[in-house]
Amino acid sequence: MIAVLLGTVLIGTTVLGQDAVDLELVERAGDIHERVFTIDSHVDTPTRMVRGGFDIAQRHSYAKDGSQVDIPRLREGQLDAAFFVVFLPQGELESQGYKLAREKADLLFDAIASLTIHHSDDFLFSVTSRDASLAQSAGKIAAFVGIENAYPLGDEIELLSEYYRRGARYIGLTHFANNQIADSSTDPSGPMWNGVSPFGMEVIAEANRLGMLVDVSHASDAAFWDVMEASRSPVIASHSGVYSVYPHPRNMKDDMLIALAQNGGVVQINGYSAYLRSLSQDPRRTNALASLRDQYGSWRNLPASQRVEPERISQEINVRYPKKLAYLTDLLDHIDYAVDLVGIDHVGISMDFDGGGGVDGLSEVSDMQNLTVELVRRGYSEEDIGKFWGLNLLRVLDQVQATQVVSGTE
Repeated sequence: MIAVLLGTVLIGTTVLGQDAVDLELVERAGDIHERVFTIDSHVDTPTRMVRGGFDIAQRHSYAKDGSQVDIPRLREGQLDAAFFVVFLPQGELESQGYKLAREKADLLFDAIASLTIHHSDDFLFSVTSRDASLAQSAGKIAAFVGIENAYPLGDEIELLSEYYRRGARYIGLTHFANNQIADSSTDPSGPMWNGVSPFGMEVIAEANRLGMLVDVSHASDAAFWDVMEASRSPVIASHSGVYSVYPHPRNMKDDMLIALAQNGGVVQINGYSAYLRSLSQDPRRTNALASLRDQYGSWRNLPASQRVEPERISQEINVRYPKKLAYLTDLLDHIDYAVDLVGIDHVGISMDFDGGGGVDGLSEVSDMQNLTVELVRRGYSEEDIGKFWGLNLLRVLDQVQATQVVSGTE
């Protein structure tokens, strides 16, 4: 274990800010990483799985095919649990758009269920913290489900209980654009609702009733405050950063982080490079990717047989003009700021793997120990690291589900 960890840390010695790795620190961090329960709250691998041509049981490489998660790398990175995400890109706000989104949601739910059935030696389908504990005892990875973008609900509130039945334990209200639920933090057209829509308020109430976490990542500031006022249960941000560290509209301002903590919730700091620091990509890379899109459109959604050539071109672009990433230390700066502001009990981690996330030094799930090394380097205790890596999120899940049990709707 230590040999593997040392190898990954040595690769990123400049990222970790030292010329010679402190072997004692690495060994201590490795021991801690083995003992604590580790959760990533936002993993987009199901989107890759439903495209076809991707075998999660086989080891892949971020450098070769851009993938960041598979079973061998999950095991190497010692990730104990993950929220596998049912992600729906924003479409038209009309019946046909909702129908198409529901069809894709069904495929993603099925893919996650199939993962736990066909790889039952590695995964346990999980909906509670007790399931997570059982998975750990059995040497398995707890596979939770989250929804990114409530768009497929359309105007049918009853679908939320159906998605809950299929395992979803958090609901992200929106994504890059406004929808029928809430305004997005990044819609170029500006607000549609000036916060959460009337139907969105129904969704929040129903999520509270079901015992489903409400996720404010991607929501506009006004929508966030509407959620804070409306929700009677703790709220999460499944993958968000800190605005005071890097002022991007996807990140949360100090007063929002404080309100989330006072609500009893948790912010899962997002390892998405473009939200951690200012990055300027090589214009040759930008132009090459634009040409690829012009020629093949949304090629990642094509059948596997039709993706061969655009994938080859994409890999060639990545080799010639590598994507610039933030550093692992940038991610830790966001974590440190949030912990200093609201306390360790309200901060966790999400790398947004296979959804655009990853930093230099932590570009795939097999690198997860590097984060623990840096936490130890910055003086975090094992107790604090345990809270950060998983206990905080499980606590909030327990609290929200306790509300559901009390209301007699289990």
